[in-house]
Amino acid sequence: MLNRWSFAHIAEFYTFSHTELIQKLAILDKLNIIELGLNNKINLKVANNFQWIDDGPIQQFFKKSIANEFFNTRFQQDNETLIVLNGMLSSTHSQYFKQQLQKLGKQFEQLNKEDANSPFDQRHGQTVVLAMRDWKYGLFSSFKAS
Repeated sequence: MLNRWSFAHIAEFYTFSHTELIQKLAILDKLNIIELGLNNKINLKVANNFQWIDDGPIQQFFKKSIANEFFNTRFQQDNETLIVLNGMLSSTHSQYFKQQLQKLGKQFEQLNKEDANSPFDQRHGQTVVLAMRDWKYGLFSSFKAS
């Protein structure tokens, strides 16, 4: 739903029967994620870039079921990239960089909105994971001075 697929696109892409699809969309409607309207028109009621609840069901599902599959690629195709940066930043620069990542997320959302009206067969599912944290690689922890 976050990629603004129509009922027809979902029905074409997946093997759900008409009834099964209506039932699944009704659940999303009941959860107030979408509004299922006349002629199966779907109106998204949440932002594409909504924040996950810390350790909530969506974050848990991502960690358990999606993360390994997502990273199981060499990131060498034209529509793939993996950037891993390591460094030591002050609190000020860490906050600044975090804000820049949030701006980049908003740019992605804007492009997604703009492309929502492009022909369906010219759009491709893209997932971006931007992550930043204070982290020390566990492999080196046994070498750490006390």
